[in-house]
Amino acid sequence: MAILTKALQEKYITRPEKVEHLGSYHYAPTRTKSGQSVSAESAKGVAAFYRAFDMICSDVAAMPFKSYQRDESGSRAPIAPNSRTRNLQYLLEIQPNNYGWTPWQYNYAAMAWLLGHGNCYEWSPPIRPAQKFILRADRTRPVMDADGRIWYETYLNGAKPHYIPDVEIMHTLINPDASGHVGRGVVTFARETVGRRMAANEAASELYNNGMNAKAYIQMQSSLDTEGRKRVKQAYTEALKDGLAVFDNKVLQFEPITLSLADSQFVEQNVQTDRDIANFFGVSEHFLNAGKQSYNSNYQKYEEYLIGPLNKYLVQREQAARIKWLPQSEQATSYFKYNRAALLRMSPKERAETNEIQIRSAQLKPSEARAMEDRDGGYDGYIITKNYATMSEEGEIISQVNEGNIQNAE
Repeated sequence: MAILTKALQEKYITRPEKVEHLGSYHYAPTRTKSGQSVSAESAKGVAAFYRAFDMICSDVAAMPFKSYQRDESGSRAPIAPNSRTRNLQYLLEIQPNNYGWTPWQYNYAAMAWLLGHGNCYEWSPPIRPAQKFILRADRTRPVMDADGRIWYETYLNGAKPHYIPDVEIMHTLINPDASGHVGRGVVTFARETVGRRMAANEAASELYNNGMNAKAYIQMQSSLDTEGRKRVKQAYTEALKDGLAVFDNKVLQFEPITLSLADSQFVEQNVQTDRDIANFFGVSEHFLNAGKQSYNSNYQKYEEYLIGPLNKYLVQREQAARIKWLPQSEQATSYFKYNRAALLRMSPKERAETNEIQIRSAQLKPSEARAMEDRDGGYDGYIITKNYATMSEEGEIISQVNEGNIQNAE
């Protein structure tokens, strides 16, 4: 980015005379009531948070993102990637930029900024060859100039801000603040919950480090000054580390103060905290390796996951890409779509049955079904079950299908 930025600074990036910030940053670590400083990065130290965060980012990143075009008849056709022109589909499917990023890496980073910080800024600079980049959401925010135009203030490689025009940025966000221009990440709302889990983990580590019996009190026969108490404490601490304490007649009472994780209700508290984290992400507990699932098949399991937490991210990016990445003259006939079927994992038997139904009802070509199973060849035409017929509104048969041929009814 530093090399690209240096080349673009004077030619493409200008500075408006006066800007007004449309939203504030929400990214600084904040100390919670539990005493923990929680940020989007430190929250990943909590297993439940990291599991939900990584799962959503990975699943969206692995989902094919395609561009389509409709013709005058209403038929749609996917746009193929073109390595010579580096069209949009090439950037989305093969290589988003010349810095070695894969499409999976690019899409994962986009989702990570969106979930962690509430905003994702995808930059399409006017350069050749065409490339796409993701600006750091913790160093970028929208501003407005004196003429009411939107710019994006970003710190690319130093303390000096750069201003990129709105037309080059696709900004997606979640949980918008009062301004409506800046989003807020999951941590903004889950901070106290994550802080409690971090504090519980820290307390558990301390207990294990001290052997679960770290504290005790000793009652001596005579009074001791500060130095005397210090010597006794040091002597008995060293003895207890070896697992054996030798008492003399000057000690009246020695009582260890034991504390177990069960007595402190650590297990119950942590289970509830993990359940709360799952709710913040909108995923079921079993996705975080907790709780029980009640589905007849994996298809039902992932269908709920797709319709629930994932779809809101997919729809927003589909709509934003149509507006930002296509000229207005093409927006009526071209659009972007995630292949959601890639996530709906069925068993081989379920896939075979589904493909068969779609093939014999002319919804899918045999060649298309074979391609979905990573197989070559197949009949490249539509097949329909014999004796299907079309009927008028009055219930009269207009035509029927006989061995693949449509015949008019007598």
